[in-house]
Amino acid sequence: MTPLSADALGDQLQQRIRAADHIPGLIERHEYMHGLIPELKAAIMDLRRTEPDHDAIMRCIDTFHRAVDAFKARHAFARLPYSPEVDARYPFRDEAFNPICIGAPADLSRPDGVSHGFGVDTV
Repeated sequence: MTPLSADALGDQLQQRIRAADHIPGLIERHEYMHGLIPELKAAIMDLRRTEPDHDAIMRCIDTFHRAVDAFKARHAFARLPYSPEVDARYPFRDEAFNPICIGAPADLSRPDGVSHGFGVDTV
């Protein structure tokens, strides 16, 4: 099978995520996504091995994140009202109560001469 280009993979990612819109039931849609996300991440990681254009890969990752965010917005679970007890967990901390820094896509810029310097957690 011929690997997809970054743009073709981006289109496929969007189509497969939008397919969840046709699944009846909120929980069922989220279960579908729970199974789909690792598969789509693996496809992006496979692209990393065949696509020489780093920017094209980053566009594909951005497309993936935007499609997932759009799914979450369309199919959101009802949230509990504000609670100081729940919100006392923030800022995010690990098990040792060390702060966890949340990165941004800009943090993924490639150093000169490094080919696709990001791991699966980036996707």
